[in-house]
Formats: sequence, C-alpha cells, structure tokens
Amino acid sequence: MKKITALLLTLLLSLSLFACVAAEEDGSSIDDYAAPNYTHKLTAEQGGGMLTFIDGHAESAVISDYTGPSKLHSVVVPAQISEANRDVTGIGEKAFYQTPTIKEVTLPDTVTFIGELAFAGCTALEKIVIPASVTYIDKFAFYGCTSLKSIEFKGHELLSIGDFAFLECTALETIVLPEGLEEIGNQAFGNCKSIKSLTTPSTLKKIGTLTFHGCDGLDADGALTLSASIKEIGEFAFSGIDKNNIKVPAGSYAADYVAQMAEEETEEE
Repeated sequence: MKKITALLLTLLLSLSLFACVAAEEDGSSIDDYAAPNYTHKLTAEQGGGMLTFIDGHAESAVISDYTGPSKLHSVVVPAQISEANRDVTGIGEKAFYQTPTIKEVTLPDTVTFIGELAFAGCTALEKIVIPASVTYIDKFAFYGCTSLKSIEFKGHELLSIGDFAFLECTALETIVLPEGLEEIGNQAFGNCKSIKSLTTPSTLKKIGTLTFHGCDGLDADGALTLSASIKEIGEFAFSGIDKNNIKVPAGSYAADYVAQMAEEETEEE
C-alpha cells in the first residue's frame, strides 16, 4: 500500500507540474509549423462556432483553437477547409481545452491524431466518436471530461492511447478498445469508476503504470478480460480491482502478472 501511495504521489506531482505548465503556455506545439493562423466559421448545423487553424504538412490543416456558443451545443468538424484548400488532419494541443458547453463532437475521417489536452476539461462532453483514421491519442487528451459516457472507436488504425488520456472521466460507461491498438499509457483510464466491463484487443502489447487504477466499476467476475498478446504491464495497473474479476488466458504474461498480484496481496495481509 505504501508503494502504491508513493507511486500515486509521484504521478500526481507530475500531473500538477504539467497542469501548471499548460496553464502558462498559450497552447500548441503545432506552432512549430511556423505558418499563419486562419479561421473558419462553422455553419449552424456544425455548431456555429469559430475554428482557428494552422497549416500542417502537405497542404493539411490542424485545429489550434475553438470559440463556440455559450449554450450547450454539438460540434461537427469539417473534413476540409475549402477556402484554404486544406484537409483537416489533426486536433492540435488544447484545441478545445476547457470548453464547458460542448456536449458532442463529430470528427472527420481525415483526422489522424488528437493532441495533448485537446478536449481536456470539456466537462459537458458526453460522447466522442474516434474515426478510423486516428492513429494516436496524445496524453491528457480527454482528461477531466467528467460527463463523458461513451467513446466509440471506428476501424483498426489506432496504435496508442497516451498517458492520462481519459483520466478522471468518471462517467465513462461504454468503451470497446479497437483491434490494432498496441499500447495504453500510464493512468490512461485512471479513476474511470463507471466502466463495467472491458476487453483488451488481441493486438495489445503494453499496459502502463496505474492504467486502470480506481476503476471500481469493474467489480463483476470477468469484468476485465486481458489478451494473450500483452507482454508488458506497469506497476499497479489494476490496483483496486479484485483479481477474481480479471480474466486472463492460461500461460500468458497477463496470467503471471495477476498471479503475482495475488501473492503480493497475501503478503500484505
């Protein structure tokens, strides 16, 4: 228990330092493109807000900022900015950061990544569909989206979910991790207390430290099913989840990990 507490304190300190830096910065690492910003007004059907873009590579555009209505609304991100002849290929760092009035976002299948803190603090966001074109979700992307109930992944292109990506998404109930996913970062689903069941895909190789810590809703027999493909699991990845609720293939790395969990729990008693 002392070791878990120390590890949590270390990660929380990292989280606090990151939050302080994020608060001080003006927003986006995509400034490295050194291209001028331009704006695009969404239609009423798309939500009616204003998107700010910055040029990406190969005639692409990355969303760097959003200003929307003060009432609850949904946002439909366009696949192309016709006036600039750019396809929308990314959701940049802090693009929708702390926009408390967005309840749903629809992303086009031209988007390939979702950046750091892209939707963090969007406390009214209830649903997000990740298109098949997305290959990675960066750290803290949906951190603190406390109303987020459903995540739908399309296709099999997603390779990585970053550290803290869905941390403190306490209302999250429905999630089916896609085939093709290889890595889930540290505390990526930490304190997602409402998830009732979860099965990892047959392609998953790595689970980080404290990845599912505090997922108290995984409280039924076999609620968490781990795949035989997993070759690395960080410390306390399933802390707070009863080992009897974790289903593992016989002879797998995951089976050995859970057996070790049981031994350590016995030693602490």
